[in-house]
Amino acid sequence: MSIYLLGMNPRISCAVCGETLRKPFITHVFGQSYCATHLDTLPQCYSCQRPICRPLTNGGVQYDDGRWMCQHCRAQAIDNETQARALLQVVRLGLAKIGLDIHHPEIQPKLSTRQHLAQLAAQYNMQQYGAGHLVFDGLTQSVTHPDGRRGVGYIYVLNGLHREHTAMLMAHEIGHAWLFLHHFPALPLQVEEGICELWAAQWLQQQNTPLAKLRLGQLAHNPHPIYGEGYRQALRHLRGRTLPGFLEVVRRRGGFERVK
Repeated sequence: MSIYLLGMNPRISCAVCGETLRKPFITHVFGQSYCATHLDTLPQCYSCQRPICRPLTNGGVQYDDGRWMCQHCRAQAIDNETQARALLQVVRLGLAKIGLDIHHPEIQPKLSTRQHLAQLAAQYNMQQYGAGHLVFDGLTQSVTHPDGRRGVGYIYVLNGLHREHTAMLMAHEIGHAWLFLHHFPALPLQVEEGICELWAAQWLQQQNTPLAKLRLGQLAHNPHPIYGEGYRQALRHLRGRTLPGFLEVVRRRGGFERVK
């Protein structure tokens, strides 16, 4: 999807090169406008998706796995477990405001490399999620004990992301853990991922930042048949209910209710 607005009547200077904006130009949710051609020549920040350059983002850094992070997002990146645990508490409190009880002590975060997430995805046979090139930024490790008790190993989240980006992923993965710990029946992939994207969106809606607006737009327009369409279906079925009330309907029916 496009996260930008295309302008056809340039009257201001490009925030990247300083020249008069050429058609088409892009206005990012952060407010800067720049020539669309810069997307072909500059790397984009993995968190805010702005083209990385000194005038726009004060430059950036490239991680070992190939990701680029602008200096603005890098300044608020989550790099260690102490930061991750503190942020998880913030996300818990945000979700509690909409009636979601997620005070399960076993839900703990673990920062992970891209390579480790790929290994976990292969281990859990996540090719079922569709396109073979799908990249995972988070993953929940669930455990069923011999006596039937359910537990969660960790919620794994990609390291080095902007704080708000990390928190959104945590909210999504907490959703998976919550469904499992609350003994929901096995749900179709589109239903479960759509619900967990809804958890992420509910947290983002409490934030009043450009990055939250960006991520909400990405959720709404994601073309992926499981994540994107699943989220849009979950949003339609929410239909003015509280999220806890909606989840109870899903639990009883084992999925979304039929649309009449």
